[in-house]
Amino acid sequence: MSVPRWLPPTLLALLLALAGCAETSRHVPRSQDGGSPPDGLAADAARVPPDLGCPPAPCVTTETACGCECVDLTSDVRHCGGCDQPCREGEECLASQCVAACPPGEIRCGAELACVDPRQDPWHCGGCDRRCPPRNDCHGGTCGERCNEGEIFCDGRCLDGQTSMEHCGRCDNRCDPEQQRCRLGECSSFCPAGQTRCGELCIDTQTNSHHCGGCQQPCRADQECVAGGCLLTCPPTFARCGEECINTQTNRGNCGECFKACDDHLVCIGGECLCPEIYQANCGSECVDVRSDPDNCNECGRRCPSDQVCIDGECTCPDAGWKVCEGVCVHVAADRENCGDCGVRCDEGDDCMNGFCGGVLITIDNDAYGHHGACDGWNQCGDAATCALWACEVRGYSVLVRHGRTAPCNSGEFRTCHLFNSRGNLQENWGTSCAVMGVSDIYCK
Repeated sequence: MSVPRWLPPTLLALLLALAGCAETSRHVPRSQDGGSPPDGLAADAARVPPDLGCPPAPCVTTETACGCECVDLTSDVRHCGGCDQPCREGEECLASQCVAACPPGEIRCGAELACVDPRQDPWHCGGCDRRCPPRNDCHGGTCGERCNEGEIFCDGRCLDGQTSMEHCGRCDNRCDPEQQRCRLGECSSFCPAGQTRCGELCIDTQTNSHHCGGCQQPCRADQECVAGGCLLTCPPTFARCGEECINTQTNRGNCGECFKACDDHLVCIGGECLCPEIYQANCGSECVDVRSDPDNCNECGRRCPSDQVCIDGECTCPDAGWKVCEGVCVHVAADRENCGDCGVRCDEGDDCMNGFCGGVLITIDNDAYGHHGACDGWNQCGDAATCALWACEVRGYSVLVRHGRTAPCNSGEFRTCHLFNSRGNLQENWGTSCAVMGVSDIYCK
């Protein structure tokens, strides 16, 4: 323990003159007024031997001056019981006696200052005099439940260290679950059922070509290990079925794998039992053309209604101009409730003609309508619908119901073209000598 030294003013010059003295002794600070040393230290000054080559140094009552320093003879390993009486290496000074030091990790506790391990001593758990409650033990310096024989305390609980995969034999000693098991507190390698340990590896000696039938029994380079015996290797896409190499991609009796046979009406294609034609499906015990079979239209078991046929895998009406509407074939070319398509109803007084509601055909002689200008495109009409509407107007109608074909007038599609100079101004039967666009099949009302 460090003790300050008080130096009277008359001794300051002596201190500076003794420059060769090692400054290892205790110093006592002056009082603020430069007078006498603090109470309690004056009496100790007499305990410092004179004429040792260093200034007199008062020591506290528990210390003794050895040379130029104050030491505790009860605990100082260099001056144990007396000045210059050092303890040997591995010893410590206890009550002025050199005794063996505590082992690493242990501390001295109790009245007898015995060496204890604070990591597991229930009377000094984590430090001196920290006693664990009844039926508790000290686990790593922390009190916890008392474990049964064979158990260890890890992660705040008791567990079986003989079998724990996470704490095998000791805390945090983890076994590899892929290759080890904890047995009797040690991680030991194991092999799954059906495998044999060959050196450090677990081997299936029934299939391993390096250990075929047993460890260190290799097959030749052109052989493979089958059921523990070395047999010639089968070519690619072939499999060993019994003692034969079979192409399981095409073999009907071993399709996809050994001994998987296809039904009589099927063939093996790419390792699957299929119908011989790509458009056929295996429906029960026969291959059917699902593109046209009304009982299996597009897929097995999908039956078309009696008034319909199966065309390209779709249930449809057999005749042109008919369409399936709500499961029934309807003549959409003439049906006022389904005119041209399902659900298209004609207005009162209009009939359905060729799939359109009402209207009068004005291009009855395969003629067409267009507009003068460049010998290409629609010119001032802009598009087919505008030319068709203007055609209705010059023929005395106000509403365009629909229009049909469009083509250049010189394409051979039309007998002749009527060309507008402007809206309402039409040149009849202009001809077909130019590529100006024309529109035909115009219905008006």
